[in-house]
Amino acid sequence: MKAVTKELQRLRRRPQPYIPSMPWAARAGCQGHDPADWMDDGPGLPTGAARAICAACPVSAACLAHALAHDEPWGMWGGLTTRERVARRLRQAA
Repeated sequence: MKAVTKELQRLRRRPQPYIPSMPWAARAGCQGHDPADWMDDGPGLPTGAARAICAACPVSAACLAHALAHDEPWGMWGGLTTRERVARRLRQAA
């Protein structure tokens, strides 16, 4: 099993009861858009439009930092999907 797939399975098995404080989120480019456009747990990946919004977002770096710090197991954060974040973290750990 690939390391990324194994890590995704671990992340998605853990309980998710917390709701973190994200004061930067009020300024996020994705505000007002359908959250489903950023989810990567279904049959498709986030759209190019979602990636473009993330690329132009003024809080993209904070968003990505949050996802990396909290091991967010779902969705696109800071322009990266869950799989992309896991792969990045595994590369940095190597």
